[in-house]
Amino acid sequence: PLLLALNTEAELWQIELLTGRTRQLATIKLPEWAPDHPVQLIVSPCGRFAGVSKRKGKYAVIIELTSGTTILSLERGEYHYEQSFYPLAFFMHNEQLLLAHGTDWNRLDLTLLFPEVKLLSERPIPDSRGASDVEKAHYLDYFHGKLYASPYGTYIAETGWIWMPVGLTRIWNNIEWLTNVWTTEDGDSLDSVWQPL
Repeated sequence: PLLLALNTEAELWQIELLTGRTRQLATIKLPEWAPDHPVQLIVSPCGRFAGVSKRKGKYAVIIELTSGTTILSLERGEYHYEQSFYPLAFFMHNEQLLLAHGTDWNRLDLTLLFPEVKLLSERPIPDSRGASDVEKAHYLDYFHGKLYASPYGTYIAETGWIWMPVGLTRIWNNIEWLTNVWTTEDGDSLDSVWQPL
């Protein structure tokens, strides 16, 4: 069995639990790195990639573990990012590795990581104050938070919040997301598994 560990110097290490052998895989480069802040370290189901962010930070990176290379640098905007976990989750579909990640307080995107890196959720940014119904369509007044992919990658659940503030847990189907880029805003499969009174 292997363990991944991140030390206070932002070094990512692999530890073989049975032998005690260690190997440095990468040095994480995050603009807001601070060793005294809690971090989020997630590993892809295939074991080939890792995602690292400050838990309530603005930035994240995706590392290819064999080479130690940063293959993707992410940012989720300025607006109250310190109030929720950085949204980040890997899942597999048809032998492809996908990444769900926050790109703004109220926006998630879907990126193919393997066999190539490609954004799959390209769409305009909705505006609640837009001049037309088209501009207002799909606007989401919700702060995305921690993401949890189901074991087979079919669903993602998240813990986010809305103003008051109050927590709100949502879930959606990733297969729909692959064909409808608006799934996380108002897709047919989107549901709230816990709604505040």
